[in-house]
Amino acid sequence: MKSITFLATTFITGILSYNSIFMNPDLGQFQDPIENSINDVAYVDIAARPRLQGVNINLSETVIGAQGEFDNLYLRVQSDDYLKVLDIKCNDKVVRAAFDGETSENISLIGLYFPIDHKKSVILNLKKIINSQLVEKGDYTIEILMSNQNDADGNPLIENKKIHVKVV
Repeated sequence: MKSITFLATTFITGILSYNSIFMNPDLGQFQDPIENSINDVAYVDIAARPRLQGVNINLSETVIGAQGEFDNLYLRVQSDDYLKVLDIKCNDKVVRAAFDGETSENISLIGLYFPIDHKKSVILNLKKIINSQLVEKGDYTIEILMSNQNDADGNPLIENKKIHVKVV
């Protein structure tokens, strides 16, 4: 019985002391965070850029396939914050996957039915875009442009990843 009383007392003391840090005793309500504090600056500096992973492929190697017969090529795009920019460039064709207020044409080429909006993660399938755009034998590069944060001027900080594809 003593241990339960001790646990309850410790729990309540912890909650009260934690809340007292954020309470303004004059107003009796929570304080707004101080803008431009050292914590805000540190948060912006440590925000991770979006990451690109191959689900069923190794992105460090060239993807090789027969002309018009590429199988599913899944990519996972992950971010700690919402994705603001997600563009896929393949042979002069650009598909915008992130919602930017305009309609996204050819979004189905990357395995989506609608643009992503307020998402931190998405899985893309490059099968259709490769089979429809890379119709001649040769070496190609697919670019994935991603951003989840803006710079000081309000422009997106773009992370550019490239996937090498060889059509045989």
